[in-house]
Amino acid sequence: MSANWRDVKAKARAHDPEWDSAERAGRRAQMRQEMLASLSGAQLAIHGRDGDVGGRLLESCRTRGLDSERGPARSGW
Repeated sequence: MSANWRDVKAKARAHDPEWDSAERAGRRAQMRQEMLASLSGAQLAIHGRDGDVGGRLLESCRTRGLDSERGPARSGW
């Protein structure tokens, strides 16, 4: 049985009333933008555009505390 997204969000709000706080909503928006930027960079690298995008993307991930194999570095997040 699949969960309805509205039900999941309602449970999250019931469990954590701060879920919709401006600070947390802003942080989620920032993380969403970073994720989309990473995906765009990865797509460019896959398609071989813009020279060494793959190397720059990897360096950008490292700069932001991301590990290319394990996701977010444990100490940074």
